[in-house]
Amino acid sequence: MIEPKQSINPPDDANAFYADVLEVLNDSQVNYMVAGSFASYTYTGRVPDTKDLDVFLCPEEVDDALEALKDAGYETELTYGYWIAKAWRGNSFVDLIFRAASGLWEVEPEWLARAVPVTMWGVDTQVVAPEELIWSMAGLMDRERYDGNNVLHLLQAEATELDWPRLLELAGDDWPLLLSHLTLFGYVYPDLASLIPKDLIARLALRLVNQQAADSPFNQGASNGTPLCRGTLISNKQYLEDVEEMGYADARIAPWGRLSREQLAPWVQAVKRGDT
Repeated sequence: MIEPKQSINPPDDANAFYADVLEVLNDSQVNYMVAGSFASYTYTGRVPDTKDLDVFLCPEEVDDALEALKDAGYETELTYGYWIAKAWRGNSFVDLIFRAASGLWEVEPEWLARAVPVTMWGVDTQVVAPEELIWSMAGLMDRERYDGNNVLHLLQAEATELDWPRLLELAGDDWPLLLSHLTLFGYVYPDLASLIPKDLIARLALRLVNQQAADSPFNQGASNGTPLCRGTLISNKQYLEDVEEMGYADARIAPWGRLSREQLAPWVQAVKRGDT
């Protein structure tokens, strides 16, 4: 068991909802972990600024979690069937997340196996490990929701203890996104830049140079010559014009991404309405 750096105190009236949700999930034996700002607090000690509780779980656990929360008296819904469900009571919400809205990542059993035990609001629970937490936040670069600051704060707090090979494994073919955050960290915190392994930066920088070649598979779009836009992997809205009007292929959609156009359609419409 890993000793947590921080814990959240027993609940006041505002946070009793969160404590109850965790207890319900514990009693139901759903395998879950706390994510988002509350998980980040565990590592950084920075007070969460959020309107709801984020819980990560594997796709196959979602139905059991919703059933347990419904039986406990919560309103529930599978909000967007490919990535998120919700439960609420009054004005308090919990998001049950099993995939990035962009499809950039999906919660896998190994994520749960690496979760870190903590106590939150007097309830024994677990939070996302720092490597998975960093990667889950790395692709949130919308005008309305930007988590790059949270990524840098996690690096500030955890860089000396991170499993760097694991973080690189999580990034996979999207490693340039990780490199962008590591580069920005050195810019924001110049006195801490040496916390990022120099050999890692050197390897990724060299890889980036080599992939600038015109014949690099990384730079090629659709087989029919259509240019590819990866902006939709980091922003729900800012690159819709590229893929809807300017002729770019959408990197969220197979064969480049995990999703189908049909899965995405309701979410895209919600983004356009501002209903997210």
